[in-house]
Amino acid sequence: FSGTNLFAMHELQSDITAAHVKSGMYIAAQQGYYLGGFIPLGYEVYGTGEFSRGRERKRYRINEEAAKIVREIYQLFADGFSIGLIQKMMRDKGVRGYYGDAITRKNLARTLRSEFYIGTRKYHVKGYEPLEIKNSVPAMIDMETWNRVQARHAEHKVAEGRVTKRIYTL
Repeated sequence: FSGTNLFAMHELQSDITAAHVKSGMYIAAQQGYYLGGFIPLGYEVYGTGEFSRGRERKRYRINEEAAKIVREIYQLFADGFSIGLIQKMMRDKGVRGYYGDAITRKNLARTLRSEFYIGTRKYHVKGYEPLEIKNSVPAMIDMETWNRVQARHAEHKVAEGRVTKRIYTL
């Protein structure tokens, strides 16, 4: 074999391996396994006792202590409190994020929009149809509260618009 043919064979083998990995991740996501990465506030991962390729498979479960905080955040927002005020309240209580960092407005907004908290997991693997798996993780927020929060987000978005408060000279 020439060097060019050998390179082409290695590239083909690499593509085949990548396809197998993506396929395995897609199937594991469909089955609700934790695949690494960010763990939403109020959740934790635990070992299932099942092994795949020498590693223990993991799933999400609710961390009840942290879940109380998430439920409070949802309830406060649903009851009309602003994200800024909720952030201040959480900071005053000493609430920290999953990795011990301070809770920001951006974190709060992301938390309040995440369908993960109603048990729906979204997962994207390049080259595959995006997954939206309902009931793949334990739901932390009831649908009534979820709907109230999303309605508030929708109202806020419409009311906010894109109006600038400054006049810029050219």
